[in-house]
Parts: sequence; structure tokens; C-alpha cells
Amino acid sequence: MNILKINILSLLTLVILISCSSEREPDLTSSAQDTKYVEYIFCDVGPSFTNDGFMAMIKEWNALQDSLETPVEISAGLNPRVENDLYDFLWAIAWDSKEVRDKAWSEWIAGPGERWTEQVAPIVSCGASTNGIEGVYAFDAYLPWINQVSDPTPETGVASYNFCSYTEDFNEGSLVTQAQQTGQFIDSLNNDYGANSSYWLALLVPTFDTPIEGSSTGEYDYALRGYWDSEEVRQEAIAFVQNTSFSFRTST
Repeated sequence: MNILKINILSLLTLVILISCSSEREPDLTSSAQDTKYVEYIFCDVGPSFTNDGFMAMIKEWNALQDSLETPVEISAGLNPRVENDLYDFLWAIAWDSKEVRDKAWSEWIAGPGERWTEQVAPIVSCGASTNGIEGVYAFDAYLPWINQVSDPTPETGVASYNFCSYTEDFNEGSLVTQAQQTGQFIDSLNNDYGANSSYWLALLVPTFDTPIEGSSTGEYDYALRGYWDSEEVRQEAIAFVQNTSFSFRTST
């Protein structure tokens, strides 16, 4: 039986928009250490929302998922730090593939989806919960490197998202190289200096046309998703990088 982990993360939105280029190389797939199909679902809190009620709902949802033939394996609640008119929070779900995603959603919609949606409406509402479509934005996710000293599914943490575009001299191959160098840099810190870094990097390619209507983020080709286990650790990492020669270049 698959055991679902719900992670409550803080979402830090960092928007970096760079001029577009049509040049793309199919290097992300062949170079990835792991891949996922990740959905971000727009959700709003209900009139009876409380933290205790939300956590109780999550426990019930976990138990319900374990009863399904194709349960969600990894999901996270993302609480934004930036105000927006699109959602109160994001519900992120990581699937092994789109095929697994389609099977799971079909089972959910044909089974407990509608009843569950009505039951939790006073606490939270997610448009997709009855149809798997409304307010859902999916990405092909590529992990260019695996952090060997950090849990990939932590209970809490801080995530950042940089939305970027390719340029004439920075294409998909350049992105892969930079991402791999980032992983080597973190491995060196962990192995040579005992840093025990919690950092994870994922490269997200949207499966939908950008921009999302109503979003302040414009068009982009990919997103860099960074993760740290706390804001303090994130700030320490930023300060460290600023004082070294290492940087993640996205364009010239």
C-alpha cells in the first residue's frame, strides 16, 4: 500500500522573465535522474476554515487515498507569500507519469470525488476535485540531480519558483549543464564540508500555454523550483552563494 505524505510548504514566488527563443533541445529527458508529472491545483479556503480542521481533513484524505487502487503518492500544500487573485493556496500532486495521473483521477471522479468535495466545502474548495480539470496546471518535472543527504518528501519547508525563458545563447542544453553543475556544487558542500544541505532543484516545463489568465507572471519556457527545509536555511544559502563564485546563470 502506498503511503501518502502531505507536506505543508511555504511558497515564495520569484519571477524572472527573460526574452524568448524558439531554440530548444531534448536534453532534459535524457539527462534527468528522475522525472515526475506535477499538477498545481488552485484552491480557496472556506468559511469554516481553521488549521485544526484542515489538518483533520488531511488525515481523513490520507486514509481515503489509501483505500483507492491508484492513490496519490506525494502531495503538498503551498501557502503563497505573495498576494494574488487566483487562489488562497496551491495543492501540488506529483505523479510518476501522466498515465498514472489519468487513471487516478478517473478512479477518484467515479468514486468518492463528489461526496468528498461536498463534505469539505466549508473548509476548502478546489475546482478540480470533482472533474480533474478546473484550475489544474500540469508540468513535466525533471530532477537533474538527487540530493543524497536530504529527504525528498519533507513535512515542512520553503519553496521558490523562478519563471524563465530561453535566449539565443542559453537554450535547453545550457539549462541542463547549469542544473548539473548546481548538483555537483551541493554534493561538494555535503561530501567535503559536511554541509548536509536540504536543497533540492527541479526543472518544470509547463504542459499548458503561458501565461495563465489573471496571473502577474508572463510567458515563460520553464520554471526553476528550489526547496529548503526552512526560511533560515534558504537565507543562509543565498548569503553563501553571494559570497562565492558560483551562480546559476539563466541568460546573458
